[in-house]
Amino acid sequence: MVLTFKLRAEDHAEHRVNLDVFEQLTRNTRPWYVSGSGVGAPRRFGVCPWCDNPVQLVGMLQTDGERKQAAHGRHLNHRQAGFAVFDPHSLRSCPYQRKGRPFRIDERAPASITRLKIRRLAIEQFDRLMLILKQDTGINYSSRLAAALLETWLAAEHWRYAGASLRNIAWMLAYMAPNTPLKGQYLRDGSDLRAALKDHVSTKGQVTVRSGLGVHFQNHKVSGRDGEDAAETLEMVVSDFSAASHSPDAPVVFSKQLKLEHSRFLRLLDTRSDHPARNQELLAIADQLAARFPPPPLEEDQ
Repeated sequence: MVLTFKLRAEDHAEHRVNLDVFEQLTRNTRPWYVSGSGVGAPRRFGVCPWCDNPVQLVGMLQTDGERKQAAHGRHLNHRQAGFAVFDPHSLRSCPYQRKGRPFRIDERAPASITRLKIRRLAIEQFDRLMLILKQDTGINYSSRLAAALLETWLAAEHWRYAGASLRNIAWMLAYMAPNTPLKGQYLRDGSDLRAALKDHVSTKGQVTVRSGLGVHFQNHKVSGRDGEDAAETLEMVVSDFSAASHSPDAPVVFSKQLKLEHSRFLRLLDTRSDHPARNQELLAIADQLAARFPPPPLEEDQ
């Protein structure tokens, strides 16, 4: 069950499925409010914030037969008049449809309208994606290392990964990257990562150039149980390869489960595109890489 909804696919703001909220936002107008024919009850619609597909909003009225359940959105398996997007593959990848079934790392999607939107947002919002990663991981990714993440992601078309969504783009850049050496990178002051690796960093927080530390991300999981907001986690692992002849022998020196805070990410996306705090260097890098790795044509998936 989808517990929040958007008005349009292009929106970032989410709203709890609630009758008062729905009426204030839509004024009971089309395409969100559709009068019933004859004695039929009116129907109310919105957009799933996970997959951009239309949902019917139910359980909001005392007279609803589903009043015993929380008010929620129910996915439609067809196009709905007035809603721009119906993406079948995105629908199949939605955690509320998968109901906890894990994503395989090699599970790929066609270049559907939602997949291409994920790719576009990664390019347009690259500086904000990196800000999220810096805050969550404790790594102050250099421009060169940030460029390497995006280059890998675009070159291999990792935006096709079925577990990638409009809410987790920042973390998927890290998840799809190979093990990344940390030598020369600065760690954020006050972060648990810097505290754990204090023997590997300078007084200014820079990982020593002789360090054999490397970071990778694993165990991407999304839950979407009925009656609960979908939750998403990713594990960050730092290993020390300096004395290991084989990678599996490298000791783990730091690990952390990241709980993906979608609301924080979406708030950043809602910031004005011309906000003075934008990192123009990273945006220029993203534009250059986008030109090197152009998108494929839209693939219909019916």
